[in-house]
Amino acid sequence: ERSTKAQVVQLRECLVQVEAAASAGGSNLDELRAKDRFYEVLLAGANSSPLTQMLSTLQGRVRMLRARSLSTPGRPTEAADEIRLVVEAIEAGDIERASEACKKHVHNAARIGLARATRTA
Repeated sequence: ERSTKAQVVQLRECLVQVEAAASAGGSNLDELRAKDRFYEVLLAGANSSPLTQMLSTLQGRVRMLRARSLSTPGRPTEAADEIRLVVEAIEAGDIERASEACKKHVHNAARIGLARATRTA
């Protein structure tokens, strides 16, 4: 809704990086970097200082949970599919669908990451 066309294009480019990192099956670090960049662009497009401040405060904990989630077999590909739905909704200008896709992605990542954390604790 607030993002520029250039930011939407950047989101698509970030999606390509997320998908490439997921399909490469390589370093979890590559996946984390790609996801970090996606969220940087997503937040810039939201153009909301309060949202950016709140999420920046939580970033350390979120990265730890994200790392746990992405270390689950199959999760990087699932996460890339979920992010694809977010990007497609944003490209279509469908804010409600984008919001729902974001919620689903965060819910799935949290569920998987927390389950993995309790197994290793």
